[in-house]
Amino acid sequence: MLATTKRHLALAELGNVLTIRGEVDYADAERLLRRLRRLRGRHRAVVVDLSEVTYMDSAGFGALLRVCRELRHSGGELILRRPSPHVRRMLEITDTLRFFGLQEEEPAAASEA
Repeated sequence: MLATTKRHLALAELGNVLTIRGEVDYADAERLLRRLRRLRGRHRAVVVDLSEVTYMDSAGFGALLRVCRELRHSGGELILRRPSPHVRRMLEITDTLRFFGLQEEEPAAASEA
C-alpha cells in the first residue's frame, strides 16, 4: 500500500492579502473561514493568493464564496490572485469564477520605481 502525505495548509497575512499554501479540505475550511472573516472586518477588499494551493475541496470553495458574498453585501470585494491550475479549473467547472475579482499577476512592490 502506498503512503500518501498531505501538504498541510499554511496561511500568511500581509495587509489585506491572505496567501494560502498547500491543501484546503474539510478539516481546514473553518480555519480558512475565520482568517478570511478577520480580514473582511478590517478591509473592504480582501485579496487571496491561491498560486500555491495544490488542492481545494468544496468546503474550501464554500468558505471563499461565503466571504465573497459577505464582502459584496457590504460594498467590498474578494479578489483571487493567481489561482493555481487546480483551483482555476474548479472555479470554471462550477461557474463561480464570475463572483470574484481576479488578479492574474502579483502587483509590483510599492518600493519599486
